[in-house]
Amino acid sequence: MANIDRGFVELLNRRTGLNLTWEKFQAIHQEWKAKRDADPAIQSRKARHRVEMEDMDAFFR
Repeated sequence: MANIDRGFVELLNRRTGLNLTWEKFQAIHQEWKAKRDADPAIQSRKARHRVEMEDMDAFFR
């Protein structure tokens, strides 16, 4: 999860007055990530990147 730790959630709570637990934050993040990953533009970009990496890997063999 994107280098976010419990300290980030604690800081967010202090600065915003939220009462967010680490578990709630993880659930929210997973929901957001699932929606983002379902985006056709994101899927296309990831597929294109994967092909580019495979091509580069084949080039250096």
